[in-house]
Amino acid sequence: MKQKTFLKWPEAKGMFLREKKNKNTRSVYDYALRQYRHGLRGIDRDVDPITGDFRAIRDAIKLWLWEDEATVKSATMECRLKGVRMFYTWLVDEGYRDDDPAAGIKTQKKDPWKPVEFPESELADKFLAAMERESRSGKIADMRDYLLTLVLRETGLRVSEMRPLRVQDIEFDTGRVHVIQGKGNKSRITCMTLATCDLAKAFAKKHGLVDGDFLFMAHWAYPWELDLRLVRAKPLSRETIFQLLQSRARSYGFSPAEVKLLQSPHGYRHLWTLEHVRGETDHITLTSMAGWSSPAMVMFYIQRAGLDVHAARR
Repeated sequence: MKQKTFLKWPEAKGMFLREKKNKNTRSVYDYALRQYRHGLRGIDRDVDPITGDFRAIRDAIKLWLWEDEATVKSATMECRLKGVRMFYTWLVDEGYRDDDPAAGIKTQKKDPWKPVEFPESELADKFLAAMERESRSGKIADMRDYLLTLVLRETGLRVSEMRPLRVQDIEFDTGRVHVIQGKGNKSRITCMTLATCDLAKAFAKKHGLVDGDFLFMAHWAYPWELDLRLVRAKPLSRETIFQLLQSRARSYGFSPAEVKLLQSPHGYRHLWTLEHVRGETDHITLTSMAGWSSPAMVMFYIQRAGLDVHAARR
């Protein structure tokens, strides 16, 4: 194997990430590696993650997982571990290590059918009604946040798919929404009501958004606030979306338990799925709209919601 020069952590991490062409993939792996490095410091393990001893690194990874698994969801830990695995695989492939200390390490599987919490239809509609009233003020943020929550509610988009949504991705006359490079780099079509399409069209027209613009840009990047929008315009961050849902739910007087349900963007995807299951949408169509690889995911969502399959159909 070709031996290469010694690498320090920032350099190795940067080289690894630059080889990932997909922006979302880079972001996920970057976050995973930052959490890993932070975790090593947290468990007070004085081990170099690049050149350290095989057993020392392997033990450190296991201890990091054990420490975080008590408070972090299994899916999140699996995602973090995948980033670490890919990083060490890259180190071996590029000749910076002779062995892979992350190989074969697995997270401790928790109950995959543990019920998840999400806002039921009545609570979500109550939240949207409050946002609609506030949006009548004509303020940019009020109108944007109301439209954003409507899109989450009606399309079942993942937050990572809604963030890069552009004006041109919506067929305003039909309600079709084109998801470009969704999860797994797969494109698909979902839909929303014509009333929401009209609202999105009016919002875009009023604020001068054109086809190539993000529909949900960060507030400081809108063209009437910043002339350099082509240089600096960007979509709302995942954290900002979570925070705006949380702050609005609190300001409308919802209880802490209700705020917890309303603040999660992914909760609206659960609600969207179950409303389709309870309605007339067949599993094949729903699988295509949701961007899943198999109809089995429909059953997964039903069981995670703690519902009986037959009851969900009624």
